[in-house]
Amino acid sequence: MTDEDVDRLAQDFAAKVTLHAQATQDSDCEEEAREEGAGGGPMITGSCKCGGCRFRFPAQQVRPQGSSGKLDMANCHCSFCRRAHAAAFASYVTVPTAAVERLKGSDLVEARRDRCKHLDADVLRVFCGKCFSSLAMLPKVGKEVHICAGSLESENLPPVHSFVPWCQQEAPPFLGFVPATKKEKQKARQALAGRGAIKVEGGCSCGGCRFALPRFPEELQHCYCSSCRKLSGAAWQTWMPTEEGQLKWTAKVGLKKVRTTSHARRHVCTNCGVFMTIVYDEDDAVWPLAGALDDCYTKEDLCLCVSDVSHICVKYKQPWWTLPNDGLQRIKGAS
Repeated sequence: MTDEDVDRLAQDFAAKVTLHAQATQDSDCEEEAREEGAGGGPMITGSCKCGGCRFRFPAQQVRPQGSSGKLDMANCHCSFCRRAHAAAFASYVTVPTAAVERLKGSDLVEARRDRCKHLDADVLRVFCGKCFSSLAMLPKVGKEVHICAGSLESENLPPVHSFVPWCQQEAPPFLGFVPATKKEKQKARQALAGRGAIKVEGGCSCGGCRFALPRFPEELQHCYCSSCRKLSGAAWQTWMPTEEGQLKWTAKVGLKKVRTTSHARRHVCTNCGVFMTIVYDEDDAVWPLAGALDDCYTKEDLCLCVSDVSHICVKYKQPWWTLPNDGLQRIKGAS
């Protein structure tokens, strides 16, 4: 896929026309796409965090991912989707491309080339070029678009029947992790005996921005606030509190620190639109996202390093996501 293809497909998404070259050249495909896009009833609306990009599609056009015939969101755990959203997994709602109607922001939509292991295909990651919120994943071939669930408003969204796991074998170790018991720590020490220290590194999706930590942080915070959800396009993100000066940047191509709330800024790669850290105004400590880490660690590493895990900003979570029954502390606001 050339750079011209990327620009054209991004513009097509913004303007609500078919997103694939063969459909624009074949009148039969165009007619089929129009039929798929037709439909009344409630409309589901999505947007980026800054509100510059807005779109909608008929609720009845949502494609089930499973056999229930109801709304099944897909959670993709593949390394490409995880890194693209800096999260434990990416959640998608699938609709026909022709059903998506642009409401605002066609001039702000940008896209970059990537892969998805579940689809086994080249894809475009579509995001807002102003606030860098993730909006959708678009396969190069086909007539469906996978909308980032975190970008959707809850109004008119049908009840979610289930979450269909994609590439679950690639789920990161921090997903579902709870602090280890003494017995589990002992087993972890035995398993890692003689291995040596690991390099704790991470970065954006395109590789232009990279960071390193001297050791694995001691705490994980799963955050459900609207900023984390909208910017990442995922259901939630996981922060790793660190002390000031611990995180070091080893590559900074496209790196920019942007204000995302009244009390904090975040580091984002402007080339691929992936957020990697948050920097609070009160102390300038840089907290990285666990979803931005390389797959360089194991559950045993977490057992020995992480002593505190919690769910924060739970009052802001979307109604379609249910907190796991893991016994972890649940904090209504920020910690």
